Amino acid sequence: MDQTRHDAKIMKKAIKTITSKFEDAKKTTSNLMKQLTTKVTALEKLKSRCTQGTDLEAHMKLYMTESEDEEEEELLLQEEYDDYDKEFDKMREAKLKNRQAVAKDEYVQAQKQVEECRQNLEYARQQVSV
Repeated sequence: MDQTRHDAKIMKKAIKTITSKFEDAKKTTSNLMKQLTTKVTALEKLKSRCTQGTDLEAHMKLYMTESEDEEEEELLLQEEYDDYDKEFDKMREAKLKNRQAVAKDEYVQAQKQVEECRQNLEYARQQVSV
């Protein structure tokens, strides 16, 4: 009987220890999830600003662009550099400049839209306060 009481006390202590470890792990996990969620949200916001379309479309576009660039670089390394390569480089630079120009235009349009939304919001606030 004394042995059973002694075993019960030991089990209670073990249960308390395990419970406290569990609570600590739960708090740590919660904090890590909050940090992860914050970082993922920031990343998704950045992606949405930089890309247009669905995530799958953006991912495929990025993947295809990277693979095309890698293939082009491999081919250039295998062959000798000639006039065709010079023309190709010019075309690639023009393509990149065009992409940059389109991105800048989209950025300017987005800024205008944000400003317009802010003005509408301010107007709506004024209407509510009146």
